[in-house]
Amino acid sequence: MAFEEYKPVSGRYTPVISIGRGGFGISVGFERKYTDAIRDESTTGVKLYFDTSRSAGAIGFKFVSAQEEGTLKIKRLSKGGFFLPARAFLVKHDIDNRFETRYTPKIETTPQGELFVIELKEKTGS
Repeated sequence: MAFEEYKPVSGRYTPVISIGRGGFGISVGFERKYTDAIRDESTTGVKLYFDTSRSAGAIGFKFVSAQEEGTLKIKRLSKGGFFLPARAFLVKHDIDNRFETRYTPKIETTPQGELFVIELKEKTGS
């Protein structure tokens, strides 16, 4: 049996979607783990969905072609990963700094297709 040495790689393999003031950050780790979903040549945007039936709400992300109606364009960051400008979405759903900023998404099958879903959590403590 051949052993392979483990070399720590920090957070560059952690699939994370983060919420910022102007939109969402999609980590390099997310890109690496779900490369088929977001590196397809026709994938240049994201459709967002909001689920109010969950306690603090949940956001669904569907990577799609930019030709689809309601698609937000994703921007590749110079250090890797993506940024999704979505200030209007955040304002519309009252998502502000009372919520946690980093989430590990889950894949869920919905009537809209497969979505990457983050369930919002309010910050605890001070």
